[in-house]
Amino acid sequence: MESHPCSLAELENGASARVESVQGGQVLLKRLGAMGIIPGAHLLREEGHGRGPVVVLAKGARLALGHGMASKIMVKKTSRHG
Repeated sequence: MESHPCSLAELENGASARVESVQGGQVLLKRLGAMGIIPGAHLLREEGHGRGPVVVLAKGARLALGHGMASKIMVKKTSRHG
């Protein structure tokens, strides 16, 4: 069962999620889109602590996102990485 939306920054380490939306301007949308982080994409949050970088696995690539950027990516937790 899926949970309510939260930001990628709030998601716990080891959790899988689907991107619901990105709360940002065109520059951020373009930058994240180039990394494959678009609505509908599946992510696995690997690590991140406090206000430091958040490391995610997206389409087989390991990406480090700043905390501010991760806080603008709204996700819904899923039962498994897909």
